[in-house]
Amino acid sequence: MTENESSPRWLLPLIVIILMASVVLLFFASRQPTSLLRPEGASGDFQAGPLFRLPSRDSSTDPVDPCSLVEQAEVEDVIGRELSPPRSENLDNTVGEKLCVFTDPDDNDERLVVIDVVFEQAMDPVLVQNDYDVAELYRGRRVEDRGIVDVSGIEDEAFWGGTSSEIWSGLHVRSADVYLRVLVFSENDEDAFQAARAIAVTALKELFE
Repeated sequence: MTENESSPRWLLPLIVIILMASVVLLFFASRQPTSLLRPEGASGDFQAGPLFRLPSRDSSTDPVDPCSLVEQAEVEDVIGRELSPPRSENLDNTVGEKLCVFTDPDDNDERLVVIDVVFEQAMDPVLVQNDYDVAELYRGRRVEDRGIVDVSGIEDEAFWGGTSSEIWSGLHVRSADVYLRVLVFSENDEDAFQAARAIAVTALKELFE
């Protein structure tokens, strides 16, 4: 075969491109849709993490005592130590803050776990009329320059603010018209975060399911 009769020089690159495109298409066709993928061990709306996703709802959330959202034994299992019976506290502020406090059995002044809840329905009507809601409360406590860390997978938005006693400390969660904060006082930041997350999911599950 003469040089003029040989295959065009562009034919080989074209064949290579076609083969590569076929491989890419086969790869994407064989992948499972992302919406169907679940972490190993996932069950319902509670996936590995633990994660919490609230079913959509139309009605507002009625205020409850936060101590009704968790059992003492559940909290003790999470943090790995004995606690005093929980104590309910209503803070005298315009957002209607409610607390559930667990202390050291040998020292009732030493707080070990605090569950802090604000229901939009319990807020001062003047605040609501001026467009102040739990989303504004959440944003006000998310102090950027204090080393806060955003947490994915729990409701509308959440962040971790450490283990101190500041207003930004603990695990903060905004869930529709409810603001939840869980404080676990521990010398180990990672242990405190994991415990706060487990307690928050338990409380949210009891509140909404």
